[in-house]
Amino acid sequence: MPRLSNAIGVILIVTGVAAYVGTAMASWTALIPAFLGLCFVVLGALGGKPGWFKPAMIGAAVVAVIGLLGSIRGVGELFALIIGETVERPVAAIAQGVTVLLCILFLVAGTRAAMGRGTQ
Repeated sequence: MPRLSNAIGVILIVTGVAAYVGTAMASWTALIPAFLGLCFVVLGALGGKPGWFKPAMIGAAVVAVIGLLGSIRGVGELFALIIGETVERPVAAIAQGVTVLLCILFLVAGTRAAMGRGTQ
């Protein structure tokens, strides 16, 4: 799970920076996925230390829930964009969609691991 946390964190950092650049650096809110990603990376690093696995992965799950709840509103716009409709902020819709997808992935993997069906 710490490696998954790190991988998701790096992808979110890239997504946030790309969204920020894609919006001509007009709004710092485009960096929100990058801030979430930084949290995932830090918690993934902590999760690899003896005695820190469980608290770090619980923290990463909390970050995933926050990211999911904060980005879920963009999923509708992402689907509209996919089917060819015009949306007001296409870069934001893509960034929010990626964030939702990655947060769900982490939560599902974390749940499976906690239930003994996955690997640490």
